[in-house]
Amino acid sequence: MAYDIVALQNYGLPAELAQQITELQGNFGESFGESFSRISLKGNRFSLKSGSVAEMISADKLDCVILADAPTDHCTYYAGKYDPTQEDVKPTAVWLQGQDAPLVVPPAALTKDATGRLGYSRAHRAVIAIIDPNTNQLKMEPVVFDIGSMSLYGDDIMLSDGTPAMSYSSFRRWCAKQGIPPCLVFVRVIFDMRQSVPTVRFIPGRNGSAPAILPQPILGQVIEKAKSTEVHDLLKVTLIDGNEPMSQGAATQPAPQAAPVPQAPAQQPAPVQPVTAPAPQPAPQPQVAPAPQAPVQQPAPQAPVQQPAPQPQVAPAPQPVAPQAPVAPEPQVITSDDPAADDQLMKILAEAAAL
Repeated sequence: MAYDIVALQNYGLPAELAQQITELQGNFGESFGESFSRISLKGNRFSLKSGSVAEMISADKLDCVILADAPTDHCTYYAGKYDPTQEDVKPTAVWLQGQDAPLVVPPAALTKDATGRLGYSRAHRAVIAIIDPNTNQLKMEPVVFDIGSMSLYGDDIMLSDGTPAMSYSSFRRWCAKQGIPPCLVFVRVIFDMRQSVPTVRFIPGRNGSAPAILPQPILGQVIEKAKSTEVHDLLKVTLIDGNEPMSQGAATQPAPQAAPVPQAPAQQPAPVQPVTAPAPQPAPQPQVAPAPQAPVQQPAPQAPVQQPAPQPQVAPAPQPVAPQAPVAPEPQVITSDDPAADDQLMKILAEAAAL
């Protein structure tokens, strides 16, 4: 998607920063698919996994910035009965939506059964930066988030204050309507407790009906990370034909459980991006004390009530852990040198805490 520099300047952004944002058009596709850190939704809990080690982030919400997402979905097939309670199980086959499935995938798995389910799962890969719930600061270590089909599509949830919690495809359409890439706003992710499998919805930060754009000094650092080779490499999924993996980039992410696919976009070939070396990270800035955050109450299972995403401060983090021996890096944080921008974030956080 191409972003209109004039429309971006209407949000109060200077021409130079708006020009940098227009260069992000390759980060977000038009269609709405081991060693690296990734999000797990097992047990309706948000956890951060690296290798086989999982650390719970929160039981009810995930606050983040979406740095980039893949140009197309990817599909995963498991021979035999797939157990959704098990993670880190190597799939039998992985392929890109719009391409022919590997021969190892039986034709019966490619059509819906009597219950309306396909014999394979489908997901869309995004790369995010997480807001640490303990410090209320943005950690700039990129994290893979494979968003399953139940979270990609389906109806939105209307919260008590009239704010919609959207499917990912609805969220992407909302961003397109506003004329912005998703990385310009903070996003709160919540569980849709109406579903039998872990399913999430997305709540963008708003200023009334308009997006609440990140403060400019922080936004500049987010854009730098979003444009990095490190982020683009994490978008690549390893394709498996049932015999040997056909590397398209980073290691495969354990796929989410199979679920009904409400929509089926037109079949299109997916572009393959070249693999390049990771880019260096920005230098850390002085840390500013975070504002307190009020706990978010979950409503009855049929419609969880959440508040719009808070606007915390940004921080650089180390590179993703090496595949051979995952090592938990010391978290680093980025904050702004601009007191006015920090004051703006503190005000946003205070307002969120008061809700």
